[in-house]
Amino acid sequence: MTSVEVVLLAAAAILVVGCIGERIFVLTNLPDALWLLAAGVAIGPIFGLVQPDQLTTVAPYLGAVTIVVVIFDGAARLDVSSAVRTAPRAILLAVMGFAVAILIVSLASVAAAAVGVLPQQWSWEHGLLLGTILGGSSSVVVMPAVFRAHVSPRISGLVSIESALTDVLCIVGATAIIDLMAIHAAGVVVDPVDGVIRTFGLGVVGGAAGGALGLVALRSLKGSEYTYPLLLAGLLSLYAVVEANGGSAPLAVLVFALIVANVHLPGFADAAEWSGSLGPTVRGLHGVIVFMVKAFFFVFMGAMLGSLSPSLILGVLLGGLLLLGRVGAVRIATAGSGMAPSDRRLVSILLPRGLAAGVLAGLPGYAGIPGSAPIPSVTYAAVLTTILLFAVAFPLARRGQSNAATDDMALDPLGSSPATDS
Repeated sequence: MTSVEVVLLAAAAILVVGCIGERIFVLTNLPDALWLLAAGVAIGPIFGLVQPDQLTTVAPYLGAVTIVVVIFDGAARLDVSSAVRTAPRAILLAVMGFAVAILIVSLASVAAAAVGVLPQQWSWEHGLLLGTILGGSSSVVVMPAVFRAHVSPRISGLVSIESALTDVLCIVGATAIIDLMAIHAAGVVVDPVDGVIRTFGLGVVGGAAGGALGLVALRSLKGSEYTYPLLLAGLLSLYAVVEANGGSAPLAVLVFALIVANVHLPGFADAAEWSGSLGPTVRGLHGVIVFMVKAFFFVFMGAMLGSLSPSLILGVLLGGLLLLGRVGAVRIATAGSGMAPSDRRLVSILLPRGLAAGVLAGLPGYAGIPGSAPIPSVTYAAVLTTILLFAVAFPLARRGQSNAATDDMALDPLGSSPATDS
């Protein structure tokens, strides 16, 4: 067979594994990302059908598309007014979990560099970058898990908003740090504050302008079969233009999505339901795109793991530390909320890292940042570890939650419970 035929068969196999993984997930609550990563490990490190060097050429392109899809999917599902008004606890959890993860990963990575596991060039800047990359749970793993497992609306709403926010925090924060480190590595003297203001300013202005144009276009295209292709074309163009001019392209996509999702104009449906504004056809097409991007990138991460190395071991250790940090962050963020211990345990294990971390891991190397070579392998190993921990603990936490609910019903035949805040 020619290389083209091999690639086509590999693509077909990835889609099939993704579909089977979705079905297994429905039946067992084991995340489909686990099977996709396993497929990548099989074709990469185990059987050697593909080598990491063969995949690095496509990584920047796949990564850019994945960033656009993940940011738009997470941000467009956020109703800003509702989140600020009714979900301060989710926002607190997102910020607290993000900050704790950055602190833990930064300290651990700098300690690893001190004992020779990471390169001598590794600095606190590198630690901060790695912490930001691994700072948040993955919305494409967490959201399907809580919805398909019929987790209570209170818990599913909390972690859904949290994971969508941390996807955004990771991507926008990490790309900003990478830009500043790349400028520093090039020997250009730039005031960090001015650099951040310029990068974020261009992102906000570009996203706002794109969002305004998008609203007008969506209104004129309402009900058209070309709505989603043109929307996707606009998002890719916005990303490219803002990136080419030195702005934060992920931030631009974020602002665009928030405007499209939350600005009310005559002729639009309730902005809190972005899929209602764009129509069920657009929602279905976007879901297919998310599924395909997720399938290919998780397999990509598994294939890129490579052979056992100190970096991989460090990634596994970081995955365990992220779980410990998650437990602490949940305790702090939910203090005084009246949340039951079984619910707190369930929220604590909803930590899997995913697409955002995988995409961001390759960006420092493409930007030419010295000492960043171990970041992909460390990140991919940490992603795999957190997903494995989640896969093992989620069914147990759900069983414990059911038992707790049964005990509560036995104590209170009416099933009443004390009022709690969000």
